[in-house]
Amino acid sequence: MVKNIALKKNLINLLFFLIKSAIVIVISAAIGFVLMLAVYSIPVQNIDKNVEKSMSIFRTEKTYHNLVSWMTSNLDNWTDARMLAIASYNDDKHTLIEKSLLNFSRSCKPNPHECIVRYYDNKSFDYISQYARYWHGYLIFLKPMMYFTDLHMIRYCNLILHTILIMLICFRFWKDNLKELIPIFVLTLCSIMPVANAIALQYATCMYITLFSTLLLLLGNRYLIDKNRYLFLFLLIGISTSYFDFLTYPTLTYSIPMAIMVYINIKFNINNVFKSNKLTLFFTIKGFISWFIGYVGMWSMKWIITSLLTDNNIICSTIKTIAFRTSTSTGKIDFTYLDVIVRNIYKYTNSPIFYLIIIYSIFLSIYSIKKVGLINFATNFTVSISKFIFIIITPMLWYFMASNHSYVHNWMTYKILAIIPFAFMCALIYHNKKEEK
Repeated sequence: MVKNIALKKNLINLLFFLIKSAIVIVISAAIGFVLMLAVYSIPVQNIDKNVEKSMSIFRTEKTYHNLVSWMTSNLDNWTDARMLAIASYNDDKHTLIEKSLLNFSRSCKPNPHECIVRYYDNKSFDYISQYARYWHGYLIFLKPMMYFTDLHMIRYCNLILHTILIMLICFRFWKDNLKELIPIFVLTLCSIMPVANAIALQYATCMYITLFSTLLLLLGNRYLIDKNRYLFLFLLIGISTSYFDFLTYPTLTYSIPMAIMVYINIKFNINNVFKSNKLTLFFTIKGFISWFIGYVGMWSMKWIITSLLTDNNIICSTIKTIAFRTSTSTGKIDFTYLDVIVRNIYKYTNSPIFYLIIIYSIFLSIYSIKKVGLINFATNFTVSISKFIFIIITPMLWYFMASNHSYVHNWMTYKILAIIPFAFMCALIYHNKKEEK
């Protein structure tokens, strides 16, 4: 009888959460659509001139330009060029609604990078294309910024702002008695080339969401934990990721904030949930489900709104694209799930920072083993790492869900692997702190 009452209560709570989530997603989509209408109302003459001034970058950099030779540091000028092409395009053939939802741009072969250079060299292009399946939320910042300045200045601004956000997070770590997280947080960000994440327009969005979300939870952890409010934080993180990002390294916006949240709460015993490994596991899974509902729900709203307000039914074409991106084929060759993992691991480990992380982890392990012995270390660390286990496997879940995309675009999807050493080091540090007590 008691179990039935508890089950009924949980089902009612789940229903209320789903209803509230649906309302939040619909409101977010409405706000997102209005913002797109607003930025598409900005005259493009200045934007077009500033995009032309930015061509010196694309003339000197390759499509997947490597910033340095000693680690994976690819930019994605293919996508950045298309983002600028969309931001600078205008015509009199389509309504404001159509332009806001269908996201037209000038196109030609072989790729957007070479196409945009060709257009500003001789004003020629082959056809007008649309890119309707994404929200392109980045335009609410890119269009106004490109109205006043060019890509050179935007890159500098991104570098400065990313640095400030990282410093603010480290300051909060210091102030909140979480100093031990500073080195592993900085090492983790360095392992996925923070300069590339700042100056590449397409990479910057996920990093901004990750950093802002981390800062927000540091400022309001106790409030968010109370009454499961954290679920709505991760719902909003998923919505934001879907709105601003293409499909770069999205799960990092969930995993880094969640790992930090778990660490804070198990260190300070803020909530009884974190005393149980099982309940901590459920806590992280519920956070991911909330993130995923926000991510997929917001994305779906773009397809629905576009299909309702334009003559383009993009739902069918998007479903075909999703089916292809989740397959284990490139259209020319077949591959396995293991191939996806290996290609991404290779990209991630192609960095001296990764080996610094290994050395630091070994140092933390040796320190603990000397204090408690190998057997006790192995036993207790297993308990500590189990609290982060779901967070650690999220990259593998994503690679399974988006196999084709993660195989083909491994130079950016590898970045989600950064959570594995980060969560591992969080568990190591927590274990050491617990032994010191």
